[in-house]
Order: sequence, then C-alpha cells, then structure tokens
Amino acid sequence: MKMSRLFSALCLALALPLAAGAADLSLPKGTYIPNTHLMTLADAEENAALGDPQAQHTLAHYHETGKSGAKQDHKLSAEWCHKSASQGYPDAQFDLGRKYANGWGVPKDYNKAYSWYLKAAAQGHAQAMVALGGMTLAGRGVPQNDADAFRWFEIAAGKGESDAAVALGNMYAMGVGTEKNDSMAAEWYRTAAEEGNASGQFNTGIAYYQGTGVEQDVGTAIMWLEKAAANSMSEAEYALGAIYGAQGSASYDAAQSLSWYLKAANQGLPEAQYHVGLIYVQGKGVPVDSTIAAEWFRKAAVTGYTPAQYLLGAMYETGEGVSQDKAIAIDWYRKAAALGNHDAQEKLGKVH
Repeated sequence: MKMSRLFSALCLALALPLAAGAADLSLPKGTYIPNTHLMTLADAEENAALGDPQAQHTLAHYHETGKSGAKQDHKLSAEWCHKSASQGYPDAQFDLGRKYANGWGVPKDYNKAYSWYLKAAAQGHAQAMVALGGMTLAGRGVPQNDADAFRWFEIAAGKGESDAAVALGNMYAMGVGTEKNDSMAAEWYRTAAEEGNASGQFNTGIAYYQGTGVEQDVGTAIMWLEKAAANSMSEAEYALGAIYGAQGSASYDAAQSLSWYLKAANQGLPEAQYHVGLIYVQGKGVPVDSTIAAEWFRKAAVTGYTPAQYLLGAMYETGEGVSQDKAIAIDWYRKAAALGNHDAQEKLGKVH
C-alpha cells in the first residue's frame, strides 16, 4: 500500500470516529481530584465524622488513591463518597457516578451512574454533563439518543469542558446527532486544541492536513500534531511519521519519519511498530536490516495486527530476518487469515 493511501486510511480511522484519540466519555477514568482546599488525613477524618460533605469527599479521594497516609480501599472510598453525595455535594455525586460506571468499590451499575451524574449536572457540574453525553450516546443507563447526547456535550463545552468540544467536533464530522458540518467540526476541534486537549490537537492537525473544514496547510497540521505528540499521544506520533514519510511531498524526511514512528512504536501502537518494520525492510533512510524488521513485525503481530502477521509469516516462509520455518509461517498466515486478512487467506491456499 502506498504511503498516501495508508495515510488516507489513517485519517479515516483516527480523525472521524467519535472516540478518536479519546477515552470513552461514559466511563470517566483516572483519579478525580476534589475541588477542595488541602486537608490533612486527620482533619478529613475528624470533619467527615461530623458530617461535613466536603471532608467526606476528600476522605473518599484519599482512600481511592492511598494518598496523605490513607489506606487505599475502594470500597471505603465509595462509602464516604456516598455519604457526601447523599448530602448533595456535586463533586461527590459526579465521583460516585464514576465509581458506579467503572465498578470501583461498588458493583458496576450504569443506571445508578447515570442517576448520580444527573444529580451533579443539575447543580451545574460540567464533567458530569460530559459523562451524561457519553452515556446517552452509548445507551448506558439511558436509552441511546444522539440528539440528547449532542445537547449534553454542547452545554458542557459551553462551560469549558474540552472533552465535550472534541465530542462535538466528532459529531459534526460524522453527522451524528446533528447535520454533518466539517467547518463546525474543525471549529470545535480547534477550541479543544487551544485548551490543551490532545485529542483536539490531533484532530485539528488531521483537519489541516486533509483540508477538511479548513484550508489545507501541512505546516499548521504538523504544528498541531506535534502539540498532541508532546502530550504523549501515540496516534499523533504515528501521523507525523506518515506525513514525514510521504515520498514526493514537500515534508518528506526519512529520518524524521522513522523518529516519529519509533516514538509511537515504543508506546505500543501496532501500526507504528509495523511501519518501523517496513522502513527496515525497505531501507528508507537506514540500512536494510531484515532481523530488526522481523522484531518489529513480531511486536505488532502479537497484538493481532494482521498486516504484521502476514509479513512475519512471509519472512518465516523465506527465511528473511528469521530462521526459515514453514510451520511457523503457516501459523502466522492462519492467525492473519482468521482475522480477515485477504493476502494471508490467499497465501494459505498456496503453501499447503
């Protein structure tokens, strides 16, 4: 596959889907840091016992993270969070929604998650609104409804939530919950990007590279993708590798291409691992080295990436970069074929 076709596939795969470079918004991950003043564990315990909802939520946070000398205990964290949320403390209501959505210290229950998010959102909690948009879009805890999800994201984005801005960009890009509008998609991506959101930066970069919703500008695309890459976004590193690796383009730079692919590959992105392997097979900017190529193909192959499985099978069949072994070759062809790789399916009919 030529690099231009490959990158077009990359753009389609990564720039358009609603989850492009972003977590499932219906299941907020990470550690939620309470919006409270710093409080010692002793003070939190004392005030929580007296019924202070802010202290109760702080104590829940300490037991979730094991910080400030607290014992990490997700069940105890959920108990304190529930005490605080039941008193109407919005941060705790959102946090309790997270716990039910992910099954942290409580049984996973999307209905309860949605209910607690809704309580927090009613008090203006923007992150809860993002979560409600994600749950509504996914149909978790509430009937699936694209238009309602769009409205939740719109409200949250208006409150400065960059994840909601990315979601709106995705919905405009795909015409989900609203009419398709590439200009609006690019505008929302840019809004998120300027707030430092890596997914927004990535999608802004892709929009400028493609000229989708904005005037095409490869230099601006690279700038935004580099910002996303600086936030350790492997998809952005991969995209930069593809841009710099596009032979015949003004941005072609084999050394830069390999450097960016390696960054993404070392983060475990199988597409990048595969392309590092291709570079060593083809000798683009480096000496041809089939042994190194096979190592990178193997890394991608074990994740189920079928192009790498197919090429690794071919290397075992010919003994290029590895010891020749027809049985192992057939095994890799079978793995790729079972996952729908047409080249591997055709090859199996010839090697038996």
